[in-house]
Amino acid sequence: MASDGSLVAGAAGVQNLTSVSSAPTSGGSPYGVLRDLQRWSSLDRQRAVCLRHAATGAVSIGRREGRAIVSGAAVCGCRSCPVCGPKIAAGRRDELAGAIAGARALGWELRFATFTLRHTLRDQLADTLDALIKCFSSITSGRKYAQLRARYGIQGLVRVIECKHGAEHGWHPHVHVLWFFDPAAAVEGPDAGLFDQLREQWFRSTRAAGYSAAMQGQDWRDVTDREVETLAGYFAKEGADPIAWELTALDTKTRGDSLTPAQLLALGAAGDEVCRRLFTEYEQATAGRRLFLWTPGLLQRLLLAEPRDDEQLAAGEPVAPAECLVTISRDVFDALVDPVGTLAAVVELVDAGADAESVAWWLADRGIGSAIAAPAAPILLEHVVAPPGAPDWLALAPEPPGAP
Repeated sequence: MASDGSLVAGAAGVQNLTSVSSAPTSGGSPYGVLRDLQRWSSLDRQRAVCLRHAATGAVSIGRREGRAIVSGAAVCGCRSCPVCGPKIAAGRRDELAGAIAGARALGWELRFATFTLRHTLRDQLADTLDALIKCFSSITSGRKYAQLRARYGIQGLVRVIECKHGAEHGWHPHVHVLWFFDPAAAVEGPDAGLFDQLREQWFRSTRAAGYSAAMQGQDWRDVTDREVETLAGYFAKEGADPIAWELTALDTKTRGDSLTPAQLLALGAAGDEVCRRLFTEYEQATAGRRLFLWTPGLLQRLLLAEPRDDEQLAAGEPVAPAECLVTISRDVFDALVDPVGTLAAVVELVDAGADAESVAWWLADRGIGSAIAAPAAPILLEHVVAPPGAPDWLALAPEPPGAP
């Protein structure tokens, strides 16, 4: 098996990427991929809403940290969207990193766990997700879990479901969990004994759901400062809490011949029909599901804020005026025949280093009116002494303080 990433996990087996690498696509940027996706997406909101019209008075195009950024256009808020998905993941990452910092400030302990199911090529993703969510709910509810909470000082958790597809075993959804413990409220520390109890309950719940689980598929880690440093090298995300990265970077991680949904989408947009069908299955199976879930009230305790929904995270913050290059009014943007295609092309220009005037001229050449957005300069009023016979408006400037 190749180790250079040249294999695709398809429904019919392993495919060679060289056959699709030159397939036509509307661009490698997320906006270009979105334009392709909207031609065949199974989600109405993705096809008809995302970047199809203005959500505010104008759509702003600018640059932040060297990369193009679009603000003011409507978003779908779908985790599977190539434009909204990374924004949602970044928001969750910040949310989780803040909660981890808050927990450490309180002296709490953290444990990171993974729970998996056995799966085959015949298993449908929707069915496996149903079983996975049901099994995890069964081990974190009821009288038995209440006893564990009291004994070990469990304050809550954040749960993330990750889905990847492999050529040999098909869809592989699994649960990542970060547990928060308060030693001051515990009778016993959260050592391997707690994991043994949770894992045994997991095995029982998977059997009851008609599935099974392997011992080596479950994991439990003590998140100490030393462990964080070790994980930082593994997750290789500079500047981010490595645990937060593990729980939120579901669009970038892969091992072996497994492909993430983002990789399936990119290959599907490039013309691979197998990957396109698999991504459509992922869209339908995850639509409406909460893949990222906090224990109610936990984030409020740690971050003094409630979790934001995916659409709020996708909308993000408006472009700061100093970073804005051009703006397109709502009427003009909504009248565009292909707004997503236009944005895809403009984003490529901005990423290539185009300035505001170049972007404005490019738009004007295509009949799209825009306004160059320049930082507002402060207006300094000086007192003007009007000469005899001068028009009245010339004497309207305020007099300086202390003037007679």
